[in-house]
Amino acid sequence: VAFTNLPAANNTIKIYTVSGDLVQVISHNGLTGVGHQSWNLMSRNGQEIVSGVYLYTVQADDDRFEDFVGKFVVVR
Repeated sequence: VAFTNLPAANNTIKIYTVSGDLVQVISHNGLTGVGHQSWNLMSRNGQEIVSGVYLYTVQADDDRFEDFVGKFVVVR
């Protein structure tokens, strides 16, 4: 999965199940000019995630950027 158009700031991407369980936390340094971050579909526990709907948030450490919430589907 690739997260694109990320803010030019230090960002934290958090991925959750639809029931609210935290799956993964990804740090992204958007100050380098790179506006995308890939994720290998592995959980914080090192396990492959299962098929389903997932929610994510993108939070920047710069107040000029608003928090963003989105969702995606994994089909295996």
